[in-house]
Amino acid sequence: MFDSGRLILDSEVAAFEQEFAAFLGVKHVVGVGSGTDAIEMMLRALDIGPGSRVVVPSFAPSAVASSVMRSGAEVVFADIERDTFTLCPESLDMVLRSPAGQGVKAALAVHLYGHPADWLNLQRVANEHGITLLEDCAQAHGAAWQGRMTGTLGTMAAFSFYPTKNLAACGDAGAVATDDSELAERL
Repeated sequence: MFDSGRLILDSEVAAFEQEFAAFLGVKHVVGVGSGTDAIEMMLRALDIGPGSRVVVPSFAPSAVASSVMRSGAEVVFADIERDTFTLCPESLDMVLRSPAGQGVKAALAVHLYGHPADWLNLQRVANEHGITLLEDCAQAHGAAWQGRMTGTLGTMAAFSFYPTKNLAACGDAGAVATDDSELAERL
């Protein structure tokens, strides 16, 4: 990168995408400008935007909600688990059964402080209500849930490499991970 002077869409980016995909154990990683961009792009790839709602945890970085709003979708908050500060499956279920749950297309589980969310129960609730479950792994690079890496659990996962994150870049960067080739192409 320093020799070529190319910072965007060059061979170093492609090499990073391949290496990070191999590290996670997914088919595709697409590098993007930031973790905020990663969340917004996941939603857009799923055609989630104006007229849709997305459930996010009530305790998460402000960039999570702002990413949803940038996509044009409406933010709906659900409560968190007391021990891990991650999205609470029971609260997600309550929200989805309430009037606020009308029009919800997805929920974004934020793995916070290296603590993976309760994926089994979140996925059960998401399946029951027919919504997509996505991951925000900005603070959980390399974390695992029941032997599976965060970033491999949901339909897609957002990563941030902002300097204050667990795995930082020199500046800002992000990525989306997925096993879905069609979604990867849409990114």
